[in-house]
Amino acid sequence: MMRIGFRICGRPYQECLRLAKQLGFTDLEAEWSSALSPTYRPMGRMAKKLGIKLSAVLTGTAPMSLADFRHAFEDCAAIGAASFTAHPHALPEDDTGAHGQFQDLFSAAVELGRKAGVKLAVHSCGLGPAQWDLMFRLVPGLSLKYDPSFSAQAGRNYVAEIFRYGPRIVHVHAKDEMPLTRTTDYNSGIIPITYAPAGMGQIHWGSVIAALYEVGYEGQIAIEPHSHYWCTTGYERGLILAKRHLEQFLA
Repeated sequence: MMRIGFRICGRPYQECLRLAKQLGFTDLEAEWSSALSPTYRPMGRMAKKLGIKLSAVLTGTAPMSLADFRHAFEDCAAIGAASFTAHPHALPEDDTGAHGQFQDLFSAAVELGRKAGVKLAVHSCGLGPAQWDLMFRLVPGLSLKYDPSFSAQAGRNYVAEIFRYGPRIVHVHAKDEMPLTRTTDYNSGIIPITYAPAGMGQIHWGSVIAALYEVGYEGQIAIEPHSHYWCTTGYERGLILAKRHLEQFLA
């Protein structure tokens, strides 16, 4: 069954866990780095006490060594997270050396994750179908963290992408966007936008979740606050509004 959660990022985990309990969230996504690693066991204990699952972990650390992956998977296992989203840089299309390095590292990391009970995913931020296809060809065991906002910015069909990559999707981010001008630059994958909570922009979240049902997705949909207002003054308001909108599509 899909659950609505939100991302712990830029705020102390204690604050986020207490707020999650107050607002009725059952799942959260934790941020990982070597600096944050010491917080994982106390964070896991607090989450368990509050009845909240830390079901997914994401990192912005790049590049990562195999030792970093091992460390991250140990922390994921300690809190019961089922997926870990890495943030690899895009691979040059014709650089076979870079392809080989990626294949060696991520194949070994996928196996480490499998032994720890954690699925290793790549991200949506700055990557698209061409990169996903290349990475999945090099490392068939990789999964995907999907965020329809980046596809919408690039003028791609996010519903079609969910159907195409559905079996690989192990985690989903939810944020919305409002175009600021009519100018588009699809060749660069960019439309000038500002972010908003899910349901307050132009992404049709009913269609997103309908497609996720069809492909059998049963994980967390993590609300990801973006833009200055929604990350500061409007933080709690944004979580409430996004949760209210997304939950109407869950049954």
